[in-house]
Amino acid sequence: MSLSFRSKLLLSIILIILFFGSAATYAVFCFSKDTFIENSKTELTLLTAEKSKEIKQVFYQAQLLAETISVQPRIIDYLQTSQELQKEDILEQLKSYNIGQLYSAIYIMDPAGLTLVSTDQSFVGNNYSFRDYFKQALAKGFGIDVALGVTSKKLGYYFSYAVFSETRQILGVVVVKMKPESVESSLEIAGLGENLEILLVDNFGVVVGANQDDLIFKSLGPLTEDQQNQIADKKRYQGLDIQSLGYQFISQQINSINEAQTFELFDETDNKYEIVSVAKINDLPFWIFIEEGLSRH
Repeated sequence: MSLSFRSKLLLSIILIILFFGSAATYAVFCFSKDTFIENSKTELTLLTAEKSKEIKQVFYQAQLLAETISVQPRIIDYLQTSQELQKEDILEQLKSYNIGQLYSAIYIMDPAGLTLVSTDQSFVGNNYSFRDYFKQALAKGFGIDVALGVTSKKLGYYFSYAVFSETRQILGVVVVKMKPESVESSLEIAGLGENLEILLVDNFGVVVGANQDDLIFKSLGPLTEDQQNQIADKKRYQGLDIQSLGYQFISQQINSINEAQTFELFDETDNKYEIVSVAKINDLPFWIFIEEGLSRH
């Protein structure tokens, strides 16, 4: 039985309404999804910039402490005269600076890299001239580095300042080694769940701080042979097998990133879309990396 013209017309109108209604619904969905992603990018960029400033302030306090110790008259006089290992009054002075026990060690090295006095007894008599923070202090007056201690076997952030005589001769180097806990508290964000990963990485892309312990000592991307050799030569992370997290794209260009930048990418390792945001910590050799998973299906 054939449909009447009126029935055909009504059916056509219904189909047209359904088609355009579905198209409109899909368009609204796509627009809402894109808006959500753009808003997420903006929020993540702001969060990355904020975290970068927080950690910069933590590092600045440590730098300031090392500089303050380096200009103390008693320290200068000690390096010009005695240089007695673990000289008691110098040791007590160094201990007095460790307010809140934020530092695992505060120590003084001679111009050859020998540790003369340290709040950690095990450092005394050891030569750490191979460390970048020592070389930087000799070259430009101050330095900063992160490494797994060859003596303590514990991770630390090292801040150094050269000690100068009145004639600007380098008498030695003051070093403060900050505990990781002092930095990790800045990587925690309450109420954001497990969908957010916050990492602090060095200039090799190695994770030295994170809001999830299993991410520490991973790398953003596979380390090149040159990077592996540099890390080994500097004894930076001795005995560790550093595995990649699969962020080659970010790893390859991290040294060119300064202000917070945010990217959308597909993580083949986790098989999901993600937003990642990266920012450098001021002019220091550290970057904040924040990753948030996206639902795109």
